[in-house]
Amino acid sequence: MKPKPPTNINKLAEKYLGPAATAQLLRAEAAMNEKATRAIERKRHPLSNAKLRRSMKPKRIRTVSKNRASRLKLYAVAKAAHLKAHPTCEKCGYHKDVAIHHTRGRIGNLLHDARYFKTLCRLCHAWVHQFPQQAAAMRYLAAKGQWNTVACAAP
Repeated sequence: MKPKPPTNINKLAEKYLGPAATAQLLRAEAAMNEKATRAIERKRHPLSNAKLRRSMKPKRIRTVSKNRASRLKLYAVAKAAHLKAHPTCEKCGYHKDVAIHHTRGRIGNLLHDARYFKTLCRLCHAWVHQFPQQAAAMRYLAAKGQWNTVACAAP
């Protein structure tokens, strides 16, 4: 193998180490590259052809399942309708910057079941999660053991 043409690094090496040391370094580098190439070729898999590799690409994993995506679409519609019907906080009645609170959870069809929606402002929503026993007594949270279930009576 021919030594590489002089580059800036090779020029610096020749300047500080001398031409003999630079030539020795280039030969050692070429030998290492050749050794690495031979090792790669020995380990090359028969399916290493580029076309085969592209055809064997793993499928993209969905971030949201098809079932969950359809439920999220239903939730967007139900949420918009609920917020239009209840524009202020249902606890304090003052604030208009509100969000949906799910009194029974969000698993499965509970995500878009409007029977279990409450419109709460940020402060009241924080209060509900800070004082769960009082919130459950006021029907802002499900009773103990009935979270993420639909079998119990509607609030």
